[in-house]
Amino acid sequence: ARPLIDCAKPLQSLIQRIGLSIAVPEQAPDPTTLTLLVGDLPYALGYQDGQTLPPPLALTPLPERVNALHAVLAAAGPPPYVGLTWRAGTPGFNQLNKSILLTTLQPLLTTTCTWVNLQRNPLPHELAELGRYTGQHLADLSHTNADLEDMLALLSLLDDYIGVSNTNMHLRAALGLPAQVLVPYPPEWRWRLTGARSPWFPTFNVLRQSLNGDWNPAITACSKTLAQRLHRPAP
Repeated sequence: ARPLIDCAKPLQSLIQRIGLSIAVPEQAPDPTTLTLLVGDLPYALGYQDGQTLPPPLALTPLPERVNALHAVLAAAGPPPYVGLTWRAGTPGFNQLNKSILLTTLQPLLTTTCTWVNLQRNPLPHELAELGRYTGQHLADLSHTNADLEDMLALLSLLDDYIGVSNTNMHLRAALGLPAQVLVPYPPEWRWRLTGARSPWFPTFNVLRQSLNGDWNPAITACSKTLAQRLHRPAP
């Protein structure tokens, strides 16, 4: 079989670099072609019990992009570097379980490091609020969302990444690096209903909002893990 993938344009460079061919939308499919949704592939290939899932697809950043982003980070502030995203999802669809208020994150943002804003299309008042919480150690690199090769390179340089479920979380998983994902209640299927791990993201800490809407236990756990990763005293 010769697999073809029909994907959004921002993903095409990454997909082609791992050896998959991009489908041509205008081209009439061969009568023998079988079309499947990507989400159905594990089931179609026999991964049906949730325990034997293959690891995340491995992606390697382009060295020239890594070098360029390393220089940008160095100019923005001293290490360690921690990425942050607080909102995701398509407007009007699924945003309920893909967002968290910056005020909720405020206790976490007092950690001494260079915070790297990875939020797509941040609003001016959000940047101002984030600046107040983090002080002068803030790098706004939200523009890297426009090119996923840049984002992959940037994510490879971060000491930790904290945020809601989004495209960048998938890229971080593909790098095999740890992250802390904040999961509102009710959770998306990929984060399951309970537990601190997801089989699709084995290197991630899953930090959950409680049934009553309380984020405090999740933020406390996130702070402790961040302190360990940055070799700082726990709050």
